[in-house]
Amino acid sequence: MADLTTPGQPPTAPPDEPTHWLVRPETIRMLWIVFGVILAGIAAGDFFVEHYEHFGVDGTFAFYAWFGFTTCVAMVVGAKVLGIFLKRPEEYYEPQGEPGEAGSWTEETGEAAAHAAQEAAGEPSEHAGDSHHGSPS
Repeated sequence: MADLTTPGQPPTAPPDEPTHWLVRPETIRMLWIVFGVILAGIAAGDFFVEHYEHFGVDGTFAFYAWFGFTTCVAMVVGAKVLGIFLKRPEEYYEPQGEPGEAGSWTEETGEAAAHAAQEAAGEPSEHAGDSHHGSPS
């Protein structure tokens, strides 16, 4: 299937394929309404519960709703700020050399992993006498 996504837009399917139910605009609108009604019901339930303040501010109307929302927003903003400092280029983990070249993935990592798997299985490695593989000399 071809990549039909545009940055900032929800993914779209080709005309002959049905779209996933969570991507359809009518489903998204319905979910917003359902979650809004649930939030309003929980906040309205606050009128029927007796509150015992421990810190003063926790006795305010719908404290746990607005405190949870504010905390969630703070975590998202904090994650975005951390992302600025921790982000790596897209090709950060790509191998740097050509296959078979010293320092490339297949030369060091791939062959070393293959030798380790052979040794773990009890099969003799073709480099069993090499001193750099940890064998006693």
